[in-house]
Amino acid sequence: MENSKKPFRWQITTDKPYFWGGALVFWVVAGICLLLFPKSKIHLAINEWHTAFGDWLFPKITYLGEAGVYVLMGLIFLYKRQILKFWTMLIAISLHITIVQALKNLIFENEPRPKIFFQDIASLNFVNGVETHSYMSFPSGHTAAAFSAFALIAFFHKHPAWQIMAILAAIAVGFSRMYLQQHFLIDVLVGSWIGTISAFIAFSWFNLQNRKTLQKL
Repeated sequence: MENSKKPFRWQITTDKPYFWGGALVFWVVAGICLLLFPKSKIHLAINEWHTAFGDWLFPKITYLGEAGVYVLMGLIFLYKRQILKFWTMLIAISLHITIVQALKNLIFENEPRPKIFFQDIASLNFVNGVETHSYMSFPSGHTAAAFSAFALIAFFHKHPAWQIMAILAAIAVGFSRMYLQQHFLIDVLVGSWIGTISAFIAFSWFNLQNRKTLQKL
C-alpha cells in the first residue's frame, strides 16, 4: 500500500530503470550523432553495414513494428481477462497512430525517404524482396509502434529481463527501418519519442484507474 501512494508518473520511471536506461542511451547517442553529422552522412554510414545475415534478419525484425505484436498482446489480455490492460493498449495505439499520421499527412507528406533523397547522389544497398517507399519519411511509424508496444511490455513487467528485452527489441526495429532504406535516423529518433510518450500516457491512465479501484476497497 505504501508504494501505491507514490505519484504514478514517478513510479513508472523509478520501477523501470533498465528500460529507461536503455532508451536514454539510445536517445543520447542518436542525438549526438545528429548534432555532429547531417542525416545523409549518418545514413550512408549505416548503408555500408549491409551483410547477407543482416539482409535476412532485419526484414523479419521490422515486423515487430507492425500490428502483429499488438494483436498478440490484445489476445493475451483478453484471454487472461485483463480488460484494463487491453484498454491501455488501445489508448497507446490510438495516440501514436494519431500523432504519426498527422505529422506524415499534414506536415511532412513530401518528406523524401532515402530512396528518393539519394536518387542522384549515392547508390544504396537495398534488400531483395523489400518494397521501399518514396515519401512521408518523417517520423517512422514502425519505430513509434515498436516503442509504444515494447514500452508497455516493460511497464507491465518489473523483471529486468522483460525491460531489457523490450528496449532492445524496440531499438532493433528502429535500426531495421534505416537498414531497409525506409527511414533516416531523425525519423527513427522522433518515432521512438512518440511511441514511448504514447505508452507512458496510456500506462499513467492504467495506473490511475488502479488507484481509484484501491481507494474504493
